[in-house]
Amino acid sequence: MKPSETTQEEKRHPKEGRPKPPFSELPQEFPGREEKMKVRPDHREQSYPGHGRLIGKTALITGGDSGIGRAVAIAFAREGADVVISYLPEEEADAQETKHWIEEAGQKGMSLAGDIREERQCQALVEKTLTEQGRLDILVNNAPGPVWTPLIPSTTPPEKTKKFGANTPYERPGQPVEIAPLYVFLASEESSYVTGEVFGATGGRSPA
Repeated sequence: MKPSETTQEEKRHPKEGRPKPPFSELPQEFPGREEKMKVRPDHREQSYPGHGRLIGKTALITGGDSGIGRAVAIAFAREGADVVISYLPEEEADAQETKHWIEEAGQKGMSLAGDIREERQCQALVEKTLTEQGRLDILVNNAPGPVWTPLIPSTTPPEKTKKFGANTPYERPGQPVEIAPLYVFLASEESSYVTGEVFGATGGRSPA
């Protein structure tokens, strides 16, 4: 889907229409693989509408292979940005799927493996992006939260995974697609008068 194309998604009550516990996921080794999940996260691969809000921009997204990072990468590409994603080597299959969706949107996609806990890897990511893309406009330091991603079955005990999200007012975990539009807003000119703010996408729970 290209930036000029739009779709009308049916409105729904926030408690309904998305996966809710109990979940029956099998434990995975860190960092987890999306293709092994019984309940796959929702990134709106088929339906996110682009509006050209990031045309001409280049974005670098850490952890862009799956989960929140994949949803943001797809949204950015549909909005007209070229997208570079970083990921751990063991996430290669997920990373290539994300790259496919970036290119499906008609944008340049680049995937770079490495461990960003190492400073030299962070420097290499930026340098490679600038060399290959010629610019870097948007940096997303992606981190997990109360959202349904492969990190949940790979870092959470099975008994907690089964009930994941049940203690929120929505009685379910967030989906990556519910987080991505906030990233688009912050990366676009629509947030030109926003600085130093903390936004909570927490399913109704007040940030501690």
